[in-house]
Amino acid sequence: MSTKPALKRALGFRDLTLFYIVSGLSVRWTATAAAAGPGTLLIWIVGLVGFFVPLAASVIELSSRYPQEGGLYVWTREAFGDFSGFLAAWTYWVSNLPYFPGVLYFGAGSVLFAFGARGRASQRTPRTTPLLRSHVLRSSQA
Repeated sequence: MSTKPALKRALGFRDLTLFYIVSGLSVRWTATAAAAGPGTLLIWIVGLVGFFVPLAASVIELSSRYPQEGGLYVWTREAFGDFSGFLAAWTYWVSNLPYFPGVLYFGAGSVLFAFGARGRASQRTPRTTPLLRSHVLRSSQA
């Protein structure tokens, strides 16, 4: 009988820090940062040192202390009890409900923009943009 090899469950400090940076710095913020000028680089560096690095360190510590699956739910349940664990997991889940369709909505607008003049023409058509975006929203809820 063959056994399935288990995946190595190891994300290092560098992996998590880079993951948080990539998830926080997206194309959405490029225009805002460009409009604000070069001073935003200092703000991003302060955010990196003050938020992303401590977040990665705390996730690594909690993951090593509680290696079970469940992440935020397990960490909160072990520290504060069952109800707090449920509440943390539920609010995390509910906060993702508008987030993912919003990301897909942004993606649909970016696709229309990427097609240049043809995409902008279809964006001005009263039916095209709502149809595309509603399709994206429906597919995100499936």
